[in-house]
Amino acid sequence: MNEIKNELSGKTQVEIGIEGVIKNVEAAKRDFIEKTDQWKRQVPNEYRNFDYDFVMANREQFNSIDYLTELRPVEQLMHDGVAEARSRAEQGDIIRIGKAEVSQTDDEAHKLLFQAITDFEDRENRDIRSKDKERWDTQEKKCRPINFQGLKFGEGIEFLQRLGMLYYDLQLDRLKHDLSLAKSKRATWKLQQVMFPDYAKGLVVCSVCARLISEVGPRPDYSDIDDDRSSSPSEDSIVYGDETNDLGGPENKD
Repeated sequence: MNEIKNELSGKTQVEIGIEGVIKNVEAAKRDFIEKTDQWKRQVPNEYRNFDYDFVMANREQFNSIDYLTELRPVEQLMHDGVAEARSRAEQGDIIRIGKAEVSQTDDEAHKLLFQAITDFEDRENRDIRSKDKERWDTQEKKCRPINFQGLKFGEGIEFLQRLGMLYYDLQLDRLKHDLSLAKSKRATWKLQQVMFPDYAKGLVVCSVCARLISEVGPRPDYSDIDDDRSSSPSEDSIVYGDETNDLGGPENKD
């Protein structure tokens, strides 16, 4: 019955799965924003203007900032995720960022993701690169910093928050695209006549019920009827209450 309800609700198992992932990513984004808001409030005044990279490279000297150990893996996750996605989008490779994935053949998705990251770089006036590629982009003659270069510690936390929001937004954009695509692939609806052995008249059922009958019941014969319906049945076509029996068919009123 749950399978029928899910089909009739208009959601496939693929859609339900993607919606679950979207909810998890949205929850992770909210937790990240809350955590970085807390970090921004807790930046010690005496270290606020220290160089961010210097503080992170010498964390053992800044024991009074008790969240540095927690901050480091978060920074790596957000930065490396975006930097790797940028590089792969530029090269046309498979992109995996968090819970989202872009196939190698989806050129349009590569362009959109690359554009989103470069727009972010332009707004921030700094480039996002993998750690082993931190350099000045002399090829394009851009003299702007890479990653966290030149940021004070307080500024670095704020930049990390914006970078992390991009990290989650890139995932959500792709997942919502996948959800839309899944919805477009829903099976079309039609009525079928099901013929059972030793049953004089055929039963007219929807395609979902016909499939379920074929899986759990005897092997009936199927034949599509002329009234082919390509959309989901409306509530007006479904009878509720005493007019139906437990199997959804008409009650015998002898």
